[in-house]
Amino acid sequence: MAKYPRAVGERSVKLEEEIERVMQIVHGARTVRQVYNLKGKDRPPLVINTHTTRDKELLSSQVFILAVQSLARVGEISITFNESQPPLGAASAIPNSSTEIYVVIKDLVDVDTEIGKLNTQIKNLEDQIAALDKKRADPSWDTKTPAKVKEALHSKLDTINSELTIARTAVENFKKLKN
Repeated sequence: MAKYPRAVGERSVKLEEEIERVMQIVHGARTVRQVYNLKGKDRPPLVINTHTTRDKELLSSQVFILAVQSLARVGEISITFNESQPPLGAASAIPNSSTEIYVVIKDLVDVDTEIGKLNTQIKNLEDQIAALDKKRADPSWDTKTPAKVKEALHSKLDTINSELTIARTAVENFKKLKN
């Protein structure tokens, strides 16, 4: 019987963080592929928009690009920095707070169906915002709610608002594809 393996060398926290970033992006791209029922043979372009220079440097490395292409089953990868407009005909995901990814699916999906899905998503997000606003409107909110709960709710509200903006932009982009 072989002995249990032992770690050799020191643990690299930086490398683990980089691998975590890769896996977040791969997970986001695979989720988009699944949501839009893309075929295994389809290799859509991927646009990664980051908001930190550290991530931009990491995401631009050839090793990273090859790993994401292989694991996420995507084609060409483009890296953008602080872009405010997503590419036309792209589905989006937010793998972490400093990165958005866009899988260009315009020639791979039915536009009308996707607009319907996005409108449903927008309605759900608006309902979530209304529910959170209702909690905040309660007279006892300011006095009885712990600071951590308030902070978590504000963070959740920011995330939902970001998702809502992206979904609305995606609907507009899909409508442009129809014309």
